[in-house]
Amino acid sequence: MIVKRYIFFIALLLLAVVPYFAARLFWILSAKEARGKIAFTGKDISAQIPRSYSVVLFSVTGKDSVFFNSTDGEILEENSIVPVLYQPSDPHNASINSFMGLWLDATIYGVIIFVIIAIIFLHPEIVPYKSKIKLQWKKPMIKSLSSLPPLQRREGGTVESNSSV
Repeated sequence: MIVKRYIFFIALLLLAVVPYFAARLFWILSAKEARGKIAFTGKDISAQIPRSYSVVLFSVTGKDSVFFNSTDGEILEENSIVPVLYQPSDPHNASINSFMGLWLDATIYGVIIFVIIAIIFLHPEIVPYKSKIKLQWKKPMIKSLSSLPPLQRREGGTVESNSSV
């Protein structure tokens, strides 16, 4: 199958980024809501990088206590009440119901993948402009079909085109 360059990269971007957002959306849709209280601010040193986060306390049944850490840098005032989403099968798998608490990790992973794919797409020597992509089951599975004439090196290090002008 032969596809245009930009269609291939849009499909590649969707295949690489959508799973992160779909997994997070599935988690949110299957979660239950509760009210939590900020117990204290936790601090940790991981790989010589200090990080701080809020430690949240909430109850599922009213008789238990479940603690979890918020995302890094999400420092909230002690004893403040926050909305919490948790998985009924595993209450320790919980998160503060806010954009940063729910979507920060998926957004970071998505942006990193987007930047890598954008660099590959925009660099003319990786996949030349106006080229098409050939997808096949045998190796190489992905091949660039350039519509530009191939370039050859001469002995002096200069580049010349094979096409006659």
